[in-house]
Amino acid sequence: MKIAAVDTSGERLSLALWSPSGLWQKNLRPGLRHDEHVLPVFDALLRRAKWDLADIDAFAAVTGPGRFTGIRIGITFAGVLSARLKKKAVGVSALDGLAFQARHRSWLCAALRASPGEIFFALYAPSSTEPAFPPKWVMAEDLASSPEIKSLSARSGGPLLLTGPAAAEYAPLWQSQMEPKPVLLPAGRRLLQAGSVAQLAAARLRERRADALKPFYLKPTKYERLAQNLRPRPLQPVHA
Repeated sequence: MKIAAVDTSGERLSLALWSPSGLWQKNLRPGLRHDEHVLPVFDALLRRAKWDLADIDAFAAVTGPGRFTGIRIGITFAGVLSARLKKKAVGVSALDGLAFQARHRSWLCAALRASPGEIFFALYAPSSTEPAFPPKWVMAEDLASSPEIKSLSARSGGPLLLTGPAAAEYAPLWQSQMEPKPVLLPAGRRLLQAGSVAQLAAARLRERRADALKPFYLKPTKYERLAQNLRPRPLQPVHA
């Protein structure tokens, strides 16, 4: 199986071509101009891999959470090519992609930046790429007191592992709030790679449980929030 994957949901643009026999990947920071770079980078990867478009079996894109415009760029890219070529299209949550990439043997918290002081997060049981609880949008300072985190104290295992772009930023805060202190994964494993997205998409296609290519915003747009006076989701009890 040959997979093309793209992540345009954050500041970085990540594109990859993956098959069981090889990986070709490119990461760059084009500012907010992902739409200007995604096709040239994709064409360059095709030449490096010596693939034709027709060789690709499926297109995968990160569906969020993240920047609204960025999410739509990746979904449009994968959606248009898959429709034109009559190939499969797969949506992958950035949080699930980080969990897959972590190869974790302890409980894992994947955290992404939302707005200043806010994060998106999800918790994953050891070795799992499926969230143990529905992902949430919360204030970063509230993570340690969230019912999801508190529920982990009743479970066995080592310290909570932290991954994702927000992890390094808020790790000192969370380490001061939690016991045992959570452990920050190495920098190279905290930034989502399109190659990981492609491999997770391939695994889910094999298992016939791939997600649709639909945006996963997790929070409303700025204008919706202003109209409804919404804030990050209030903390509520979790029933494990």
